[in-house]
Order: sequence, then structure tokens, then C-alpha cells
Amino acid sequence: MPTMLYVEEWRLFFYSKGKDAPLYIQCNKPPAEGLFWLDIAHRKVHDIKTQNVSEKDTKFLSDTILLYLEYIQKGEQFCQNFEDGDTDH
Repeated sequence: MPTMLYVEEWRLFFYSKGKDAPLYIQCNKPPAEGLFWLDIAHRKVHDIKTQNVSEKDTKFLSDTILLYLEYIQKGEQFCQNFEDGDTDH
């Protein structure tokens, strides 16, 4: 999946479970990694699964995802359009 953001050595990218699935963000900074689900309607980020991620980093990642939410949504829409073969939008 394409990287959408690098922040403080963290690589954030989309995690796709299919076209109709909720928006997930994978975060990676070896050996740490996390998977977060975005509840866009309520502007909340839910920690689904983390490995070697401190509580402080989990909060940092959640806050960062919310800060860049509009950017993330545009990137996700672009990826969906690309998968559908619509590269004009």
C-alpha cells in the first residue's frame, strides 16, 4: 500500500480490507507497528492492534491521524478511484 505520510520516523499507510470496508491506517516504525480504524463520522481513531507501540506513541499516532484526517480521506479516495480505473480524479 502507498505511504501517505511520514511523521517522526513513523510511516503511515492505508490498510485495505476491500472497497466497502472502513478506513484503516497502518503505522510502522520497526520494530513497532499499529493498525488503527478511523470512525470518520465521529472523528475518532480506534487502536485495533499494536505491537511494540508505547501508550505515548499510540496517543501520538491517534492525534496525528486526526490532524491529517482530511488529507487521509483525499488519499483514500484517490486510491479507490485508481483501483476502479478512474485516474482522472
